[in-house]
Amino acid sequence: MIASLHPISHGAVRPAILTALVLALSAAPLAGAVAASSTSSGNCTYPQSGSVSLALSSGASSVLNGYMIDVAVLDANNAASAGTQPVMVDTGSTGLALPSGKVPASVWKASTQTTQIAYSSSGNYYAGKNVKAAIALPLSGGGYTNTTPVDIIATSCHCQVTSNLPTSTATVDPNNCASYEGTAPVNGKTGTSLANCAKVSDGFGMIGVGFDRGTSPTTTNNPFLNVPAAAHAGYVFTQQGIDIGLTQANANGFQTVQLTQVSPQPTTGGTVWNGATGCITLKDSKGTALGAPLCGSTLVDTGLDYMFMAFADSARPAGSVDTVTVNVPQPGGGTKPVKETIVTPGLTMELTVAGTTLNPTLTAQLNPPKVVLPLDQSQATWIEPSNGNFINTGRHWLSKVDYLFDQSCGQIGFKQLSQ
Repeated sequence: MIASLHPISHGAVRPAILTALVLALSAAPLAGAVAASSTSSGNCTYPQSGSVSLALSSGASSVLNGYMIDVAVLDANNAASAGTQPVMVDTGSTGLALPSGKVPASVWKASTQTTQIAYSSSGNYYAGKNVKAAIALPLSGGGYTNTTPVDIIATSCHCQVTSNLPTSTATVDPNNCASYEGTAPVNGKTGTSLANCAKVSDGFGMIGVGFDRGTSPTTTNNPFLNVPAAAHAGYVFTQQGIDIGLTQANANGFQTVQLTQVSPQPTTGGTVWNGATGCITLKDSKGTALGAPLCGSTLVDTGLDYMFMAFADSARPAGSVDTVTVNVPQPGGGTKPVKETIVTPGLTMELTVAGTTLNPTLTAQLNPPKVVLPLDQSQATWIEPSNGNFINTGRHWLSKVDYLFDQSCGQIGFKQLSQ
């Protein structure tokens, strides 16, 4: 059967903002119980122990290049017979997606469920099989910690979503990438089709650990929420790395925001939470605000090296809109010039999140766009809203704060770093 897909806002490679899709999978109860301890944040309690720290891939920079870890898919004997694969940890999607060659042959052959995932900012479309297996996550002190079996997107083919009408209604086959050429993307935008379909690159890998990615994705396909060694479900991103499992120590000092539950909730698989509301204020070189704050649902997205904001053109403050042409790398090689609407270079931006009193308010100097951005700089792109006002911070805001997500209590948190 073909797994259904649901809209999200996400992207790992820029720019071309398209309708994004994410896998909807069956659900199972969350592993791990919450241990009692002293109150650490609001009405939520954290245990004294029950956390693991992950090792970042060699040479990885947590903010500039993204949080990269080397994972392994395990077979029925808990063996990593297909080896390890570097993947980017992405809070803007849900589910592990990696090349099918990094899935044990026995696990690949056992699955008959085709699936696919598309990334909104790039138009990249990955197709293959949904497989279920445990994952080995690398520990900072050496060795690995295993998850319980989770749903995995094993991708064998890569295509680009184009604005061309479909030319084929053939039945797609994950073992034959040419079969996807000219077909309509599953649950994609009407009038679009797939092109340039070929075997997926061996270097592709995303481990999605986000929330508010649609109502269907649940804890079942989020590897970080299926780690038995983590007593309290959640994680913390810092400048040094990632902790899975919240404790009194690693949750200390965070200002938290209580989230609301998505409605309707899935019948199984754990609670799905809505994103928090954030507001941006743009200021000129003298520190004068250019109009009132712009507010909308806000996503801290470690999968993006830039920022985008979905607000209608009429809502954007006077003097805050500029256009620029950037050369975007193409899957087949070379680049393509693409015109983008950006926040005027030279302005500053303040971001506040409802329920926090960050002091000072997060501020980033906006600069002309670059494909790879310096650590403490941020680029912001305007897009038209398709499902309400929306702010995607990208990962560069994490040069200003540490970030916490608490699945059990439904909270996110921020800890201001020294300026």
